[in-house]
Parts: sequence; structure tokens; C-alpha cells
Amino acid sequence: MGGRLYDELGGQLRHVPTVPFPRGPCRFPARESPPTKAAAILPIIGSEPAGPFGTRLRHWRQHRGFSQLTLAGKVGSTGRHISFLETGRSRPSPQMVLWLADALGVGLRESNEMLNAAGLPAPYPRADLDSTDLAPYRAAIDRMLHAHEPYPAIVIDGHWNVVLANRASAALFGAGVVGGNFVRDWLTNPAAAGAIVNWPEVAWAGLGRSGPAAPPPRPGTLRRRAAPPRRGRRNRPG
Repeated sequence: MGGRLYDELGGQLRHVPTVPFPRGPCRFPARESPPTKAAAILPIIGSEPAGPFGTRLRHWRQHRGFSQLTLAGKVGSTGRHISFLETGRSRPSPQMVLWLADALGVGLRESNEMLNAAGLPAPYPRADLDSTDLAPYRAAIDRMLHAHEPYPAIVIDGHWNVVLANRASAALFGAGVVGGNFVRDWLTNPAAAGAIVNWPEVAWAGLGRSGPAAPPPRPGTLRRRAAPPRRGRRNRPG
């Protein structure tokens, strides 16, 4: 047991003993616990599971490649507070959720999801593409698809599901293009990779145009699937 000088108090310097702090779980002395129960165990700080909001926040932060300190700087907070939000030790305010969503660039739909995950009401209204509220926008999209012919054009949502397509896309990808998933059904289709000479270039260009709103499948999987097929492997001797 050592000691150290403490603050000056009333013109006197006090000598306070320094006791090393134990590592790992700590046990209350027996006198601090009820006599009928065993001494209690202190939980380790930070071992609590993350809640829905914390899990979602960590997912998007890691997907964007931000450290906790970098994200904190973008929203005027601290890395410690971001850590507390991810572990569930702190609850965010509605404004903080919106700041985080804006810094992560997730869009209004995911902003609503993050607010709901934090137990907060979502401020942005949501409507289906076929609703009357979006009829003017649907008409504009239809005109763009028609004007793009004879070249194929599709409209996808945040998870690469095809919601609209022009006739050229139906001729290229098949009649079931609407309702399919662009990444799963076409971008990573071995038949498409074998039919297109510059397949890696086409695959990554299509992925880049699909938008950054939703996190893509695992990069390693995409890179392997977007690689050109190995031709002549079966005819190789030996």
C-alpha cells in the first residue's frame, strides 16, 4: 500500500493511502450483503447486451467505416457517448437519432427505423409506390423508363428488389424481372457472368448505381461472385 499527496485543505496537506483497484468482477464484503444471502457480485461495466437501437447504430457505423470517435465528431458528441448508445447504457434523444442518421447517410426510411428502434415516434410519413400520394412521382418514373428504351432500365428499392422495369429489361432479364432481387437473381448469377465478357466491370457498375442506402451483402462474397468465370477448367488435363 502506497500513498500520495492530496489537495491542499485548510492549509494542510493530507496523506491519503492508495489502494490498488482489483481487476475483474468484484465481491461486496459480507457486511454489505444481507446475512441470509451470499456476497453479491458486481457486473463488469460494458458487458450488458446492446438494445435494438444500439445494434442498428453499430451496424451502420461499421458499414460506413467510421470509428466511434469519428462519428461523434460528425454529430458534436463524444466517443464515450456513442459507445454508451451502442451498448444501451444511454438513451438517445429524437434530435440525436436524426443527427446520427444524417451523419450515416441512411435516408428517411432508415431514420424512421432507427427512431422506432430507440422507442421514439417516426416523423416521416410512409406511402406505397402505388398510393395516390405518390401518383405524380410514379408517372414521372414511368416516363423515364419509357424514354430510356431501347436500353434496359429498372427501379430498385433499398434492398435491390426490382419494383419497376421497362420492356427492354423484361426482354433482357426475363418476364419475371419485377419482383426479383437484382443482386441475388442477376448480379451474382453465374449464367450472366459467363455470357458477358467484361462481367466484373458490369457487375460492380450495377452495384454502384444501386445506391448506398442499404448495406450490401458481404464484400468478400460479392467480390467472389462478381469475378469472371474460370473458362476451360474442365478441359484442363490432369
